[in-house]
Amino acid sequence: MHIKSLKHKYKSGFSIEVSNLKIDDGCINAFVGKNGSGKSTFIKSLIGIIESDEYSIAPNFRAASVRRETSVLIEGSDCFYPTHTTRQNSKYLSSCRGVKATDNYIEYLADALSFKDKIDSRCSELSTGNKRLASIISLLSSRPKYLFLDEPTLGLDFEALGKLHSLLRELVDCGCTIILTSHDLSFVENVSDSFYFVANGSVSKKSTSFDISSLSDGVLENA
Repeated sequence: MHIKSLKHKYKSGFSIEVSNLKIDDGCINAFVGKNGSGKSTFIKSLIGIIESDEYSIAPNFRAASVRRETSVLIEGSDCFYPTHTTRQNSKYLSSCRGVKATDNYIEYLADALSFKDKIDSRCSELSTGNKRLASIISLLSSRPKYLFLDEPTLGLDFEALGKLHSLLRELVDCGCTIILTSHDLSFVENVSDSFYFVANGSVSKKSTSFDISSLSDGVLENA
């Protein structure tokens, strides 16, 4: 993935500006920064949820063909219809991308996250952590080539974090490229291959080791 030019400016004056940034394919890339540093805005601009002032990226995530290969989890959003089950949501969301999600694959994902006994429960009846797992399963059911996860660990206990870690590594082994943000520093450090540090709307070049001192003040809020 190559971000040649990406720029979005809010009326408040805050802006995201990234140029000539290469992100490795086929691995887990973590974007780390304080609250308000621009991580979520960066992801939303990158995938076209936010209309950018400048946008030159390969692949072009605004293109329909690339969107069909992309799944996105945004902080604070659930990727399902609450009155449907995880199985039903997985099949529907996959069909929207032109993919037929089989029961076997949906159950494989659920089993990998210790969710199999809840796969046919209405999503509205699930706990906060299980709603997050339901969203992840629904997104993964289409076997995306590109996966964007903005704070995927919210509400997850230590067992679920370990299961998610293992599943993400399996997806990478199958060729998936993952963009990840999280305030769970332990999870980020353990699961990721490459690290990019976000501060004041800009993104630093890649590092292959986690170094919290690369942040502007060395401390993540709510970490």
